[in-house]
Amino acid sequence: MANKQGYSMPLIILSPYTAPKSSSAYDTLFPSDPYSSLVSSYISYDSLPFTDSATGTSVRAVGSIPIVNGAAYFNGNTGNYIDVTSPTAFNFGTADFTWETWVTTKTLAGALFDFRRPGVATGPYPVIGHVPSYGFQVFNNGTNTIMNASLTANKWQHVAFVRYNGVFSLYIDGINRWNAPLGAIGSTGLFIGSNGFASGGADPWSGYYDDTRITKGVARYIANFDTAIATPAGKDYKTRPV
Repeated sequence: MANKQGYSMPLIILSPYTAPKSSSAYDTLFPSDPYSSLVSSYISYDSLPFTDSATGTSVRAVGSIPIVNGAAYFNGNTGNYIDVTSPTAFNFGTADFTWETWVTTKTLAGALFDFRRPGVATGPYPVIGHVPSYGFQVFNNGTNTIMNASLTANKWQHVAFVRYNGVFSLYIDGINRWNAPLGAIGSTGLFIGSNGFASGGADPWSGYYDDTRITKGVARYIANFDTAIATPAGKDYKTRPV
């Protein structure tokens, strides 16, 4: 390209400006997660007060929930629970989703997740519980469904509940254990480690929780998988004390 005086001028092509991606505590733990933008709630339980890394806000921990060996410890007593509230994070509708956590259990009993709000007995707000006789069960819209898939006591295990194309599935340690249709669901909060209807006053969990993640809009697991992809950087659940 030449100017009016005949001198040759280099042609400079400017690339579109791309803003640097902001980092977060979640990005540090899962630097290669392709669905990080869809994580609507994530609690690592690494420090007090417990914080939802997806929103950057503190979550309400009620009772005594200390950090032991780098995880949240629930002692099995009533009145100990975590309450995460959000107007949008748990409103799933009919879309795909993934609910998952690393967990241990001493008694094989208790409420793992409860999407009901205090005083709301039934509706499209699932309750995921575990009982010694037949393992996991889900109570939703007034119907209780037994999954016949159990955890092992005193062992770190990864649990994932996934909806893909309208089918609700349970994975334990990356193995598909149960599948059934599931309609529209939604809530404005999540109780962890206890019964939400009774405001944390029933079905307490006894054991550890770590790295609870809710992903809205995608089924992360649609077949058996290696739980290494659900393990945060720097953690090893195979050797972790219980």
